[in-house]
Amino acid sequence: MISPHPSAQGLYIASGGSFHAWKFLPIIGKYITQMLDGSLDERKVAQWAWDRSNGGSNMAMFLPSRDLKDIMDYVESNE
Repeated sequence: MISPHPSAQGLYIASGGSFHAWKFLPIIGKYITQMLDGSLDERKVAQWAWDRSNGGSNMAMFLPSRDLKDIMDYVESNE
């Protein structure tokens, strides 16, 4: 994710999603700079947006197909 936060003006997120992504920091620096400058390619803006669709994931089998509330007998705990 390389995107401005939708609710906090001036807050930008540049995240690889997991700790092993640190190795990409030297590579994505130019894209982060382009995002801050407003010159990031529109395709990348859509791919890396905060509210992007997960439909094009290469691991679509891991996308949730339902919510916990849709599971019969699920009771939310407030403990």
